[in-house]
Amino acid sequence: MNEQTSLSGLHILVVEDAFLVALDLSDQLTDSGCEVIGPAASVEQALQ
Repeated sequence: MNEQTSLSGLHILVVEDAFLVALDLSDQLTDSGCEVIGPAASVEQALQ
């Protein structure tokens, strides 16, 4: 399971109410090549 998959070109919406978790996840996704949208703290906020 050490195989790395490129996530380059993907647009990911991060919805997470724990700010530090959302920030860390966003950073990891960005480092993997994703364009991160958000993070949003709730589904309602994400849909705006």
